[in-house]
Amino acid sequence: MTFNQFIKECHKREVFKMLSIYVVSSWVILQVLSVTYQPLGLPEKSVTILIMLLLVGFPIYIFYIWRSRLKYTVSTDIEDAVEVRNRKVFEHFFFSGFGVISFFCALAVLLIVNTNFVDDGSIPEFESSGKIAVLTFDNNTGQEKFDGVSKMTLDWIQHGITEFKVGQVITQDIVNDYSNAIKTQNKGLTDTDILTDYLKPSKLIDGSFFLKDDKLIFRSSIIDAINNLTLFSFKPIECENSQPFECIELLQQRILGYLITEDPNGLNLDQSPPNYEAYQYWMEAQENFDNKPVYLELLNKAIEADSTYFEASAAKVLYYYNQREFKTFDSLRTAILPRSGISKRQRNLMDHYDALLKGDNKRIYSTVLNEYNIKPFHARTNQTAMVIAHQFVNKPEMVNTFWKEIPMDDWDLENNVIGVFRVYTKAYADMELQKNEATILFLKNFIERSSHYLLKKALISAYIRTSKINPLDSLLTKIKLVHDKEQWEESNIFAGKEILVRMDSIPLAHSYFDKVIDSDTDQSKKNYANAHYYKGDFKKAETLLKNLHQNDPENIGHLAKLAATLFHNEKDVEAEECIAKLNALRSEYELGNVDYAIAQIYASQEKYDIAISHLNLSVAAGNRYSPELFQNDYHFKSINTSPEFKMIMNFWH
Repeated sequence: MTFNQFIKECHKREVFKMLSIYVVSSWVILQVLSVTYQPLGLPEKSVTILIMLLLVGFPIYIFYIWRSRLKYTVSTDIEDAVEVRNRKVFEHFFFSGFGVISFFCALAVLLIVNTNFVDDGSIPEFESSGKIAVLTFDNNTGQEKFDGVSKMTLDWIQHGITEFKVGQVITQDIVNDYSNAIKTQNKGLTDTDILTDYLKPSKLIDGSFFLKDDKLIFRSSIIDAINNLTLFSFKPIECENSQPFECIELLQQRILGYLITEDPNGLNLDQSPPNYEAYQYWMEAQENFDNKPVYLELLNKAIEADSTYFEASAAKVLYYYNQREFKTFDSLRTAILPRSGISKRQRNLMDHYDALLKGDNKRIYSTVLNEYNIKPFHARTNQTAMVIAHQFVNKPEMVNTFWKEIPMDDWDLENNVIGVFRVYTKAYADMELQKNEATILFLKNFIERSSHYLLKKALISAYIRTSKINPLDSLLTKIKLVHDKEQWEESNIFAGKEILVRMDSIPLAHSYFDKVIDSDTDQSKKNYANAHYYKGDFKKAETLLKNLHQNDPENIGHLAKLAATLFHNEKDVEAEECIAKLNALRSEYELGNVDYAIAQIYASQEKYDIAISHLNLSVAAGNRYSPELFQNDYHFKSINTSPEFKMIMNFWH
């Protein structure tokens, strides 16, 4: 007998029909009980018990089917060898199935029992209930006139916790009510006994105040009520004894700041909590990170509300670095240095800022890894690690390691610039690893969720690296329809430059430059000048670049292109004057940009040894391996596979 014959025999004997009756009946009974157990006054686990009984009964029912319908109906002619063999095979199939079903039913019952009924005997771990007990602040002044200050302190702290929904408050009045209800006066139980045995808050706020000369000194601490450990002791707060509310208000802000920023893993930058008002501004700033003016304004308000708020001060310092206002960055960094040695994380952060200022990319990478190891799932820290691995130390293979830590399936990229930069960085890192086809699919997926221009710009590069010109043209058409004219012009110039670097097709590259030249663009803008420059129309480019330089004399990029153009036009003296102007722009904070520009000039004259020398100086000063620089720069196409150039790319390894 084959397995198919066994199935047919079961159909013939109505085995499956009887099994389905059991399953359907069990389901109906469960549905009825789940609705009626409460009106009937049955315990909550009634449905669970019924499920267990039905699971136990299922193998018994199967055995009943065998006894009642199969044992004596399947042919048993012992004279017929075929019939005997079929009988044995049928029994083998049946009882094998019976055994498997019995095993899984038993396993399910054991799991249900273990989950719902077994007490493993271990000490229960109480989760924080969110209840916070605020006890009366002891008046240690020895003067009854300050008893009201004790009550005022209690009320004001409770009010703050309730108003800002930090937790459920257990007040002294509630403790007193419990004390009276259970007649604890005769049992010798203290307020702490009432709290730990009956009310069970997660935290206790306790404190006292005393007089020192004419000053009131307030002390307070927050206690883990479950483990009876002091979580945090606040620094003493003092005020004039005639103005106790000044102390009370500041103490409330400190307590609220601790409760709202409490970090059981020790990840906070600040060693002591900020006041609550400062923290509110800080949180608003994080929500407005993409709106730079509002972000800075809110950071300033947070610092004004609490001048000791280290994290807000550090964020303001970094803001100016990202805006490339390096003098302000350095000044503010120096201003918070005296507080930087308090914790290991703060020292690491200040070391990171120092490395950023000095262009020490290897140390930048090291310090950001220290921070990343503490907060790998913090989106901004994770994105920073990706950028620094790719653009500061040229380790694109590391980017995917950081990327995988934070899934982005549910991110709203339309309103999240950090997410956009993560996708952008990941795409360019993969292209550097020659994963171009995969990058196209990757970017298309995210472009469906975000209209951000950066993602489309990365896709332009991916299309060119795979010689997909028709999709490229379609993408540029969409950019023209959706984005502003300047971004469309930049896209065409970028496409042309990428073709020059990747495809060796000068006519094709020129066709994209011509789109910009032939459009009704403002001829005083850099896009028009750049289109002529990269097309090699140096006569026209010279006039345009001189105008740009006149309007922005400290723009390093304009000067570099002008010098290269003048060399092409055989105006060497003027070109050397431009190089002299570039050298005059060297400063403490330019991070290798001048040497990079000079390298471009000499590379355009095929003086590659000089170009390599300046590229070495540039990268040593902290210049980045940005997506349009170094190996992606058309000026260096002839040398970007040389051993000397590869050494530059691996400078920080």
